Amino acid sequence: MAIRKSVNLNFTVDKARDDFFSDCELALQKGNFKDISINKTLYTLNAKYKTFTVVGDIEITLHPHNERTSVQVTSTGNIDNVFALFASPAKKIAEAFKSNL
Repeated sequence: MAIRKSVNLNFTVDKARDDFFSDCELALQKGNFKDISINKTLYTLNAKYKTFTVVGDIEITLHPHNERTSVQVTSTGNIDNVFALFASPAKKIAEAFKSNL
């Protein structure tokens, strides 16, 4: 069983929740995430991330905040490899999503 560590990231965007939901899905596709699971009822997206040095997953939840959208990102990465000593895998996963928004 892998040893895992999570990172939480919260931010707010000036977009409606429905509009930003499709942006999040596109960002996951651009970021090479696999097994993207979408729940439009709960406004959540889940996906797996795997490269040579990073293995983990991400969960994105969107909440309405007046006319804005509050985004909660939880990324979890395996830290039981030598590459995790140099940089946090969970932060790399969150950055792979955020940089493609």
